[in-house]
Amino acid sequence: MATARVFLLLSAAAVLSSIAAVACGSSEDSNPTGSTAVPTAPAAPERYVDEVCTAAARMYTTYQASFKENLASMSGMDPTDAYAKIARDPFALLIADLEKMTPPADAAAGHADTIRQAKDVLDALTRSDRQKLLALRGTPDTGKWRQVIDLSADLKTRFGPVSAGVKSCQELEASGGGNPFR
Repeated sequence: MATARVFLLLSAAAVLSSIAAVACGSSEDSNPTGSTAVPTAPAAPERYVDEVCTAAARMYTTYQASFKENLASMSGMDPTDAYAKIARDPFALLIADLEKMTPPADAAAGHADTIRQAKDVLDALTRSDRQKLLALRGTPDTGKWRQVIDLSADLKTRFGPVSAGVKSCQELEASGGGNPFR
C-alpha cells in the first residue's frame, strides 16, 4: 500500500514537473528536441509476454500464408531452399516487432539476444546459407512449423509460467505455432 502511494506521488511529481516546464516556457537550449514526453516504463511481464506471442503469431501466420502462396513454385525444390524462400518476410516482421518492444529490465539481455539470433537467421535466409540454416536447431522442413527462435533459458524460466495465462500465447499454441516461452 505504501509502495503504491510512493509510486503515485513520484508519477504525479514527474507529470507536474513536465507540465511546469512547458508552462514556464523551457528554453530550446535546455531541450533541443522540444519533446516533453516522459520516458515509458518497461513493460509488465504479462504485457511483454503478450507482445512476444503476438509477434510470434504474426510471424507464424505470415509464414503459413507465404507457404500456401508459393506451394506450386516449390514443387521439387529442396526443403531447406524452399524454407529459405518463404521464411524471409516472416523473420523480417518478427525482428521489426521485437525491436519495437521494451522488455522488463531483467529480460533486456535475453530480449537483445533473441533479436540478434533472429537477425542471424534472416541473414542466413537472405544469403541462402544452407549450412547455417541446417545447423539451426529445429529448422523446419517445408510446411511443418517448429519454433526456430529458441528463447534463452532465462526468458523461458522467467516468463514461461506467465505465458500459460496470456491469451495470445494460448491462441498461438492452439493454432500450431507453439509457445516461444516453452
